[in-house]
Amino acid sequence: MKYLDVIKKDCCLEENDDSDRELKKKLLERSWATREFEIELYWKRAIYFWGFTATIGAALIASMNPKYPHPDWFKLLVCGLGFVLSWAWFRSSQGSKFWQENWEAHVDLVEGDVHGKLYQVVIRQDDAKGHLECAPYSVSKINQVVSLVVAAVWLVSYLCISFSVLSDPQDCKNIAFPFDKLIFLIPGFAIIVGGYVALERCKYKYEFLEKFQGDEGYAYHVRGRKGGGGNAT
Repeated sequence: MKYLDVIKKDCCLEENDDSDRELKKKLLERSWATREFEIELYWKRAIYFWGFTATIGAALIASMNPKYPHPDWFKLLVCGLGFVLSWAWFRSSQGSKFWQENWEAHVDLVEGDVHGKLYQVVIRQDDAKGHLECAPYSVSKINQVVSLVVAAVWLVSYLCISFSVLSDPQDCKNIAFPFDKLIFLIPGFAIIVGGYVALERCKYKYEFLEKFQGDEGYAYHVRGRKGGGGNAT
């Protein structure tokens, strides 16, 4: 089934070449504008999470200052919160990238009949070599890798502080090892597990009303959503 047939299915649109050309122009304009909107939101969210991550990192460093000692459970809590926010950053980046690529696919499917394959044609210098030359890396995927690395740093920090709590008898004088010492680990551990589970349940729930195998190589899913439609943001 062709892309335009899927778009027009069950809609009150005229069936002639002129109306199809006009529809493709409008689809291209809408798809391009929405793609730009998704990219803008992507980087706004990245800045948002960078700010929170830097703030929490500063809080952890401050808590380790010997002049202003903080209890170990507080440090673990900070590490747990840092991990959850970093994981939220990673999943948010994945979601933003998904919708960006969705609208890029819409652009690819209609631009050829409007003004040629301007967006699909990539101009490169074949003789470009070296690490300092431009290369087709995905900036958004690099951002996802960074968020995963930050999440791993927070998790390792939590484990290191946990190990120091369990291995240093001065932290819990006159308390039997190890069960009562585990109380120090509970707040941060609860934040990590609870936050991870909650974030994994945030995946957008589709209810596919119809599915079509497109002639252009794409699979078209006509979606609905329980409780109403709309994009996931």
